[in-house]
Amino acid sequence: MLDAELPYKTSKSTYYFSTNYKLNPECFRDFKEGFMNLYVAEAGAVSLLTEIELKGFLKITQQAQTITVRKIPDTMFNVKPFKTV
Repeated sequence: MLDAELPYKTSKSTYYFSTNYKLNPECFRDFKEGFMNLYVAEAGAVSLLTEIELKGFLKITQQAQTITVRKIPDTMFNVKPFKTV
């Protein structure tokens, strides 16, 4: 019988990053979606290329196209109770 969970049990993720684009791991401590908290704790930098493979099922590649350093207003991070995230 085929194990429907097998692709998730045999997954592999590879992250490519540059320490020129640092992230503060404390800011990602509670961000557990996609294991982002673990990645940032380990790398401490923006992922420039990410490869995620669920063996025998699919392969996802995400690559940064551009990086623009700029000041982002704090208000951008205030989530309103009625806003869907």
